[in-house]
Amino acid sequence: MKADRGESCLNKLLLLLYIFIIPSIALSEDEQILTDKSILALAEKMHDEPLDSFIDKMKELSQLSVRYAQKKNDECLGEFSSVVINDMGEKVVKKRRLSRKEKKLCLYLLINFRIKFTKIVYIARKNHLKQMHQQQVDNLIALEKKRLKELQQLAHKYK
Repeated sequence: MKADRGESCLNKLLLLLYIFIIPSIALSEDEQILTDKSILALAEKMHDEPLDSFIDKMKELSQLSVRYAQKKNDECLGEFSSVVINDMGEKVVKKRRLSRKEKKLCLYLLINFRIKFTKIVYIARKNHLKQMHQQQVDNLIALEKKRLKELQQLAHKYK
């Protein structure tokens, strides 16, 4: 009886480790493996993205994030399946529903990922806007200098 309980507890622990410690994998259309850590790393790189490619890269990143979040949400609310190798060395797919506690933890981790992603993206967007604003201010200063130079040359004619 205790051995069954211990084995059951160990199986649950292994399942939780498999689900939550080993990052969940979502495959994109081009079979690129995405994890929450890889998406957050891509978001961090957006801070250094040049102005001309920032918008396109941000769209791509948002699409990846949405796809990952949808896949993860489906995993949290649906069945969990894993591939196990049986005694004969054959791969067997085992399916089971997540417990209420496992679903709550899965959804909590998903929300935590979305919070981190949102913070990183908004910092990148704020930096992007600061760069754009500085570029506009620099253009305005250059325009002012050019215009003042033209007016001073015109004034010099009438001296």
